[in-house]
Amino acid sequence: MIAAIQKARATLPLFWSAMENAPNAANFSLKVAVPTNDVGAEHIWMNAPRKLGDGRYVGIVANEPIHAELSYGAAHEFSEDAITDWVFIRNGLIEGGYTIRAMLDHMDEDDAKAMRAQLAPLHEL
Repeated sequence: MIAAIQKARATLPLFWSAMENAPNAANFSLKVAVPTNDVGAEHIWMNAPRKLGDGRYVGIVANEPIHAELSYGAAHEFSEDAITDWVFIRNGLIEGGYTIRAMLDHMDEDDAKAMRAQLAPLHEL
């Protein structure tokens, strides 16, 4: 998982470039590590991310947090070093999703097969 997060962070410029310029691309989301009191951090997807400047970003909480003190649908501000993954949909396939890909071998075989069918090859960016 650490390698997946490192790859996602290293390719983050591709995400921002696609958000500004990619045709047939939509549903841009960032996964963000949100500090918690009990488990250290919870990784939450943020929809509609925007740059605020000075390494700060904002997004809309896209999944129901279990440990983090956030509300689904609320705006959340975060720093670039909290970003742990990114995704968007282009031509019906998921681009990015490095942490998703890292989990495929730990998923039920049928679920993993279905997810692989939704993932674009990484070289397409």
